[in-house]
Amino acid sequence: MKKKTIFKMLFIPLVTLATISCDDTEGELVAPLPNPELLTDFWFGYYQEDPLTNPEDPLAGFIYLKIPDSGNFEGELYFSYSGCEGGVDIGRVTGTASNGNLDGTWSGNADGKNVGGDYLGQLVGDEMYQGTYINDAGKVEIVCDEDFSYYVASNGTWTLQKTGNNEELNATVNKDSDPIALNWDAGNGSGLTYSVVFIDAECLEQNLDLEECLMWSGISTSNSIIYGEGIGETIPAQRLVSGNSYIASITCINTSGEVTASSNITFVR
Repeated sequence: MKKKTIFKMLFIPLVTLATISCDDTEGELVAPLPNPELLTDFWFGYYQEDPLTNPEDPLAGFIYLKIPDSGNFEGELYFSYSGCEGGVDIGRVTGTASNGNLDGTWSGNADGKNVGGDYLGQLVGDEMYQGTYINDAGKVEIVCDEDFSYYVASNGTWTLQKTGNNEELNATVNKDSDPIALNWDAGNGSGLTYSVVFIDAECLEQNLDLEECLMWSGISTSNSIIYGEGIGETIPAQRLVSGNSYIASITCINTSGEVTASSNITFVR
């Protein structure tokens, strides 16, 4: 049976109302900044399937969590498998945060197969959470047809960065272009792909629902992307509204399917 490995990118904009202000000294319009109160407890990043136990197609996907200093945390992961059917498959993550440690579980459905298990991690410094996850179902092969199947790994790792942590890829948004363009520093190595996700921020803050809040996702083979014009999109690009705030998450993936860098950036359209 022939197997294909297809990376998908999720680009999600976050939306909040904002206004254009006027600088009193210069008398010029000043670009509005994202609401600093938005997504203060949110962390964005990726999960990475273990390439040792799943060498056939070790994929990386988008994940976010809302984590309090202590108490219950929750969030979602986006299954980046190419899948048998169109649309978005999403898993839920829930658990308890205490003294920088996360103890929880994840669960979801990938093309009709139930997956999920333990989800554990800890705070590393002030700007990053890292951890591991296990799929209680073990390594699962999902057969779509005689020409296409893929695997869900038995385990993997994950990394999350604080909202607005843009150090690794130094992404910038060209809001003068229509549609907007996102640029970032090229990662190390050749044959890299970049998975990008845009999310509606107010929607995510209020609903914690990627299926509702996802704006667009895509993949680029260069260190830039034009909104709505990447490859591997899962939904048509939704209109970005002028004055609203968005977040873009970028993940750099090498030819072995391993993540080498990631960043997220908030901006006002």
